Amino acid sequence: MVKYDEVALQGWIAELKGDQRPLLSCLSDSWGGGEQLAANDAVELAAAGLPIRFLCVRGSPVFRNLEGRANITLFEFDEAPKGLLDRKFRSDFRSLVISEGVRLVHSHQTSTIPEMAIALSGLDDVGLIASRHVPMNGGTGGLFDRFLFRRVDQFLVNSDSIRRSLIEHKLSSEGRVQVISLGLDFDRLDPERVDPAGMRNDWGADGSTVVIGMVGRLAPSKGQGTFIRSAAALLKEPLPTGVKVKFVLVGEEVIGGGSPYLDELKAMVAQFHLEEHVVFAGFQQDIPAVMSAFDIFVMPARTETMGFLAVEAMAMECPILVSRGGGAAGLFGPDAGFEEFGLLVRPSDAFDLSNQLRWLLNRPDQRLVMGRKAREQARRRYDRRIRVSRTLEAYNKLKRRTTR
Repeated sequence: MVKYDEVALQGWIAELKGDQRPLLSCLSDSWGGGEQLAANDAVELAAAGLPIRFLCVRGSPVFRNLEGRANITLFEFDEAPKGLLDRKFRSDFRSLVISEGVRLVHSHQTSTIPEMAIALSGLDDVGLIASRHVPMNGGTGGLFDRFLFRRVDQFLVNSDSIRRSLIEHKLSSEGRVQVISLGLDFDRLDPERVDPAGMRNDWGADGSTVVIGMVGRLAPSKGQGTFIRSAAALLKEPLPTGVKVKFVLVGEEVIGGGSPYLDELKAMVAQFHLEEHVVFAGFQQDIPAVMSAFDIFVMPARTETMGFLAVEAMAMECPILVSRGGGAAGLFGPDAGFEEFGLLVRPSDAFDLSNQLRWLLNRPDQRLVMGRKAREQARRRYDRRIRVSRTLEAYNKLKRRTTR
């Protein structure tokens, strides 16, 4: 296990200060796991003492989250790059790098790497780091992408499954990919400091109600439809004596905006006559309170997800059900003992999910044990101090290569 070294951390910060301050980037209008991780990393690095410059979309959730934060200077573009033909982005990005004396760019979106690589042409003293938060899918890795991705000096990824996918798609070699585990703030994510009663009351959940929840942007790929269909399948048969259930969906399609997909989901609820059992809770800022109010956390996405929310649920002593083979399951190695704190389900399989939920509903004492073991596992694997330390180490190693 990697250990935290405060002396080494402060030494890396001292070397990176001044003209070597990195420029972090996340040019997204969404607020999902990847955006949260990018913002969290910036906050943690700034809190450790490294002055941070951060490029984001004006008015985006990332911008709003980081605005006014100590030790963070924001730079705003009107929008994300529109593709390789977006000359304005390339010109603006190159001008920002030159005018600010940037020597290290860290992008939290591999989708922007081709445009950044072209913009950085000829600036050989500027290092480029790319974070990848989910495994590559089958539609990427063309010859032109591979050529442009050669400009990336170092990839930072959350799990070994992501590392393997980059190599299999020939976007990186072994030596250019480093696995740095997610990092959590266990003071913020502390079930002893959160009272879930108010939120549960808002959802109509009393002490005998088991709250089954999922969190995420409303989108077909995230699995909310599977979640609702699993509720219908579960409720076709009697529940254990004295048990009631609430299925709670936290999230919006676009924060502050309407959601056509939400209308589809509500129609599905009406079709299955689940109005008394399903709650659409909308966007919630207080994730620790949400996870504390859940009794079971579900992530049924049929596409790869990074699993950041699943790990936050674990930190709040919530057993998890995640898609087999997905990004969340990939965070844990074969020796992690996953069955001690969670269950795996087949992607997009509502009947498998309902069967696993029934298994947990029939075992309330085991659910509590799984919740406690989930937090223990999270604390062992996801220390934010180690994530900060290893990120700074990667920055410093790249700095030395680019300043030779």
